[in-house]
Amino acid sequence: MALNTEEALRRVRLIVPMLVADVQTAVLLHAVLEASNDTIPEGMMGH
Repeated sequence: MALNTEEALRRVRLIVPMLVADVQTAVLLHAVLEASNDTIPEGMMGH
């Protein structure tokens, strides 16, 4: 199945917003996980 240029561009334009949302979610998740790694549970300070 060969795509013409217009159809290929239409498909890319549909996919890009989803990819942006996926990348934003991944960045936020990474930040949350890094922050949780920096949290010291109560009672563990100094151990």
